[in-house]
Amino acid sequence: MITRFVKRQWYSVFLAPLLVLALAACSEQSPSQVSVATESAQTASTQAVEEMVGYRRINTPNEEDPLDAHIYELDNGLRVYLTENHEEPRFYAEIAVRAGSKHDPADATGLAHYLEHLLFKGNQNLGTLDYQAERPHLDRIVELYEEHFLETDTARRAEIYAEINSEAQQAAEYAVPNEIDKLYNEDVNPDTGKPVLQDGCARPQDLIDDITFRDEFGHD
Repeated sequence: MITRFVKRQWYSVFLAPLLVLALAACSEQSPSQVSVATESAQTASTQAVEEMVGYRRINTPNEEDPLDAHIYELDNGLRVYLTENHEEPRFYAEIAVRAGSKHDPADATGLAHYLEHLLFKGNQNLGTLDYQAERPHLDRIVELYEEHFLETDTARRAEIYAEINSEAQQAAEYAVPNEIDKLYNEDVNPDTGKPVLQDGCARPQDLIDDITFRDEFGHD
């Protein structure tokens, strides 16, 4: 809803003036010329909106699609699927990541489990008391793991692993345990007793799966 509201606002800013100018310039031209000019104005307006808001629609409207899915891609590569179902008075959201199963390279299986740990590590604003103080330890842990991977001597590998544990313990002094879970439970836990949140946590799984399956494989 927020995304569409923002989009409508930018269309009102860019699209309307461009259409007025296009129609004024083409008032004495043929209908086909007016149509081309109008489409050009719409395209220019859409591009301006995309540059300003940081996303673009990547699928074309399909009248045969019962879900009327709108697929957008953000500047960071994240894809957002939007579809409306007015028969269900609830909102549903899911984040799907292409890691694990057929998306894993042959020499690096188990990425779904690896991703799970990454998603719960937080960032420089969430899950840490002082990220600037914590970061040197995190960077050192990465360096040590690279060294551990390349090392062949068993004794030296044990020493490196001990150093990794030491750095991890120091980094843990700045960590806020389970902060993301606490925030989630405060706002979207269906056990809060708030009806709107109960609706928001419902999971019509088949809906989003149908859309992603069709986008991935090109058919139902």
